[in-house]
Amino acid sequence: MSSIKIKDMIQKNSTSKGGVKEWLKTTRIQTALVTSLSLWAGYITVSDLDLQSAVFLGAMGILFHVFGFTLNEVKDSEYDAKINNGSNHPIALGKVNKDLARYVAWYALLSMFALSTVISLSYGYSYMGVLMLVVAVFPAYLYNEFSKTHWWSNIYLSMWVFAMVLSGSFFASEPNQVTLLVGLAIAIQIFVQVIEGDLKDLTGKEASICDKLGVEVKTIHEYINQATDVGADIPEKTGEIVVYNNKFTAVVYGLKLIELGLLLSVVYVYGGVRGFDMILYTSVYFTTLIIFTTSMNMILVYVYNRDRIKKASSLHELSAIVLIGLSLYPFSQAGAVLVAVGPILWYIFVNGMLYSDILNPDV
Repeated sequence: MSSIKIKDMIQKNSTSKGGVKEWLKTTRIQTALVTSLSLWAGYITVSDLDLQSAVFLGAMGILFHVFGFTLNEVKDSEYDAKINNGSNHPIALGKVNKDLARYVAWYALLSMFALSTVISLSYGYSYMGVLMLVVAVFPAYLYNEFSKTHWWSNIYLSMWVFAMVLSGSFFASEPNQVTLLVGLAIAIQIFVQVIEGDLKDLTGKEASICDKLGVEVKTIHEYINQATDVGADIPEKTGEIVVYNNKFTAVVYGLKLIELGLLLSVVYVYGGVRGFDMILYTSVYFTTLIIFTTSMNMILVYVYNRDRIKKASSLHELSAIVLIGLSLYPFSQAGAVLVAVGPILWYIFVNGMLYSDILNPDV
């Protein structure tokens, strides 16, 4: 596409009813620092995170995030335009130009590689960090291309975030056992996070692991009728019931147990917190653990309610961020605080500007 045509698209979009807020929603900017988190976490498993590295890796993460999530909005726009579930997708609603958004996504990726290459050459970071960012592009693209048709697409995002953690560790030096444990824990977190997204959209027609494992949405009448086997004597009732089977709950809770085991092993096998600090640290850790576990239970609602699932998912993901940060505390205190607090403050601040509900954005 010529520069003149791109310029025309920019001018056309700038005069539409969309604007800056719609573009920010398209990039899902509210969760941008969660992408940076994976790079920070990988770095911390190898070395103490200093201010310079935190800024550089944070910027790389934001640019990669803009690429991945903007492209996701582009790829899913036709599907999003057809489904009526109250979600706000600016491209699907015609508020953001689809072609221009595609170019913004790829320019963000190129900018990320330019930045990471210049930083590596100028400040002596390992080129392997940049190479792992290249590797991370492939599963990220596969997810965007096939998330609505491959029920196993969760795996693509897990591979992406694991590669991001490895990239962060290479920018510090090279991966170690703690890197692998933290990378696997975050990969599981993102895997289940996609399941949470599938649960809020159960009424859609996309292929998902929820559908594959037999999760169903039934009307209250259908559910009671099936449970009691008394046929049409039961009056019609409004509302929908989510029916989970043992296979689904075993997968979800099994993965969460593995994730917790990985994080706990990082703390108590490789960590070095001792004395009074250990008592205080353990208290905060297990308080967060309770919130983490409780919020996961809240996601598996009985009566289908999309907003309730979204709010519980937000709470669970925020508690997971804190738990990951706390698990990294023995290795880099300042870095761990950044991981635990930075993405949350960013999420709350940006959601407050873009959406009416901080824990329930219109997505």
